[in-house]
Amino acid sequence: MIFGLTKKRFYRLLAMLLILLIAPFAIEVVVLIDAVGIEATLAFLFLYGKSVAELTRDRLVFGYNLSRAVLGAYSGQDAYQHKVFAVGAGASLAILWLSGSVILSLVAWAPAVAELVGTV
Repeated sequence: MIFGLTKKRFYRLLAMLLILLIAPFAIEVVVLIDAVGIEATLAFLFLYGKSVAELTRDRLVFGYNLSRAVLGAYSGQDAYQHKVFAVGAGASLAILWLSGSVILSLVAWAPAVAELVGTV
């Protein structure tokens, strides 16, 4: 045991660190601790964390499926061919190196974007 750190003190320290990590992002946790106590607040956070984890997982799955659909739809376009991509990337890097402006370097992608949108 380092510095007399017992099991009870360890759990208290762990609970306090959890609260300190969450409190800056959710100030209602501090009010909840003051109103109902730390034990009830930790129980609430564990129950709330489960629903947040499920929601996050569902959004990640949705984002993954959406990105696969979008990439599948655009993969047959001419703008995604190796030669066109290499020219756009090279021009973009050259403009970025010469000017130092990220926004100006995106101008190199204008022909590819116009072809994707169908205005060419």
